[in-house]
Amino acid sequence: MKILSVVIPVVLTVILGMICREAHILTSSDINAAKKIAVNITLPAVSFSAYLNADYSPRNLVIPLWVLICCCTMLAMGFGLKKLFRSSNRLLPFLCSGFEGGMLGFSLYPILHPDMGPFSLLIMGNVFFVFTVYKILLSGAKGKRAILLEAVKSPSLWALFFGIIFSASGLYKAMAPSGVQAVFDDTLTFVSRSTSFLILLTIGFDLDFRKIQWRTALTAFLGREVICGIMLVLTLLLNRYVLHGMISTDAALVMFILSPPYVIKVFAGESEDADILSSSLSIMTLFTLLMFIIISTFV
Repeated sequence: MKILSVVIPVVLTVILGMICREAHILTSSDINAAKKIAVNITLPAVSFSAYLNADYSPRNLVIPLWVLICCCTMLAMGFGLKKLFRSSNRLLPFLCSGFEGGMLGFSLYPILHPDMGPFSLLIMGNVFFVFTVYKILLSGAKGKRAILLEAVKSPSLWALFFGIIFSASGLYKAMAPSGVQAVFDDTLTFVSRSTSFLILLTIGFDLDFRKIQWRTALTAFLGREVICGIMLVLTLLLNRYVLHGMISTDAALVMFILSPPYVIKVFAGESEDADILSSSLSIMTLFTLLMFIIISTFV
């Protein structure tokens, strides 16, 4: 029953999103509005709350640094894979790197663990990667100034920044004696509570098996999962023999099953590979949900 209490809400919400599409209960405009609410309001609240409770000791900062190295290595391996298979899909390397830590990670991980600290430390490195190296290479034609302005406009990036400031400065803990901290936490919980439902509903709405280009999408999927598997093994070995358990195994497992960042659709702009991109993200998201169900069974 404990396993079902984790799995059933995830599965039913995705199915509900598919039903809403087929029954025309919701339109694409409705889903886009739900995404905007999640990305710009509820998700930053989840992110902010997660970074408030992370441990920012100098010793722990090696964790996001390692994830940043992992993401850069995965991107390089993606370019190698593209060259090896002589693929014409220019987005293949970017589908092999980065993690959707916001819309998926911050929605799924709390279902397993109430303490988001270990996961937020890992995802911190991914956030810096996505809004720097990933974004610059993917949308380089826009110019560095435009890229910097887009990064500054990201609510998730601001949530990360202010969460770190509030926590590292001691301001968050200083609010505890007066009771302000409890009010602050309850407000964040109230705002962020609907994030998982909104995100999973939109995933179900977008998941249309009839439109998936299976052959091309599966190539990108298999390439990514092989690369993720290699980096996961390296991370677990590093954690065991060098970091001595500093990285949460559950957090690492959840991160490495995540799909590529959904912002790839925004960063890539208008692309002739749009159908392949959507197909690949659909398959990888479905894989994330299936693997999450398996992981939640053991956790």
